[in-house]
Amino acid sequence: MAVLRHIARNAQDRDGFALIATLLVVVLLSFLLQSAVMSSFAVTRTVTSDYHASRVFYAAEAGGEAALAQIETALEDGVVTQEELDAMVPPDLLGFAFNEFTIDRDGSVMVEILSDGPFSGLYSLTQNLTITSRASDTSGAYSGITLGAKAQAIPIFQFAQFFQGALVDAAGSRKDTWGRAHSNVGFFLSGCDLHFHHLMTTPGGIYRDGFIDHAPIGGDASSPCGIHVNIEDASGTETELSFDTGDTPDPETFKSLSESTYDSRLRTGAFGVDSLRLPLPAGVEARELIRPQEAGDTDAEKRVKFAYKADMYVTVDISTLRQKKLVCGGTSKAKFPTITITRPSGGAVPSDPTKCLIFNVTWESFFDNAEESWVDPIDIDISELRNWITSSGESTEIIYVEIIVPKKTTAPPPETQPNSGVPGDGGVFPIFRVVNGAQLPGPLTVGSEY
Repeated sequence: MAVLRHIARNAQDRDGFALIATLLVVVLLSFLLQSAVMSSFAVTRTVTSDYHASRVFYAAEAGGEAALAQIETALEDGVVTQEELDAMVPPDLLGFAFNEFTIDRDGSVMVEILSDGPFSGLYSLTQNLTITSRASDTSGAYSGITLGAKAQAIPIFQFAQFFQGALVDAAGSRKDTWGRAHSNVGFFLSGCDLHFHHLMTTPGGIYRDGFIDHAPIGGDASSPCGIHVNIEDASGTETELSFDTGDTPDPETFKSLSESTYDSRLRTGAFGVDSLRLPLPAGVEARELIRPQEAGDTDAEKRVKFAYKADMYVTVDISTLRQKKLVCGGTSKAKFPTITITRPSGGAVPSDPTKCLIFNVTWESFFDNAEESWVDPIDIDISELRNWITSSGESTEIIYVEIIVPKKTTAPPPETQPNSGVPGDGGVFPIFRVVNGAQLPGPLTVGSEY
């Protein structure tokens, strides 16, 4: 009986152990299940949080991209004003709000020299900007970015030749270009004896033929003249152009030839050259930049014309002529135009005798074969202008010269007509030139339609 009771007691102990073990397993499973549920909730919250964080970050980034696009549009006229920056707005994104959207200037506009790229060596007018874009969504997720940007404008008057369209040169005699040459379309060179002494850039190509019919104009290849285009390398050595985009269409081959022959001073679209956009608002033609003030000018035209930016506006009226001695003194009976100078911003103007030193007119100085007419140069002598500025204490940074020309009434005079000191019977063919400009009196821009 004692043995049976011991066995029964052991069985009861095992039953109790099984119950405790079962309860422990149930509790453990419950804990594991709770942990799994909590972990699932945590993962869900983390994934959801990451999802919202990613979306709101991209929304803030979209704000930065929108700011860059608006800055690019504002820079079309070459200047980004504070009013334009204040008027910029973030994008309209459904489900997102922009808690901060600002574009701030970092200092004033400064002059920078471009150190790389196809326009390296030119200076730009640079305005550094800081863009801040902070966005949030309906879940409370929040993100922001800060970008640094440069609004750069490259003044086109750094170029000796700048063409919005194609640069076509068919000169029948020697012609030298000192300074950079740029065309937004391409170079079409069929001249007899062309010499380029500095960098040539175009997003298009360079061709040794005419623009329209792709035939030599200035010189016939079968004649003693022919087509001769000479380009100078970095050491000052000139080499005649023996290849062009037409016969060397492969970009890498063209680049290799340009690098080895001209030290890459001939750069086309093969080098990744970009177009240079003129600072013009929509609807304003490029030629308006250098046009004189006109009664029907729109506000947009007034904003871009150099004639309205000038602090010295000069009018040379060739329709009214007097003997030079009556204007300048001396004894010369040569015809001299009426020259009127105004200072829109105030300031003194040169006396009549000083005007005659600064501005000089030579009638029928040379014959232009292309125009079939004698040319009447009107020169502005920078050295005399500098002398006047030094003696008077005045200053000028932008001079615009408007030339009033009478209409021609007869055919142009023959090529054999000598320099007579008076306008020819065929009227006048004025050109405007800057002479003695090796030393400027300071920052100076001179503009004219001629």
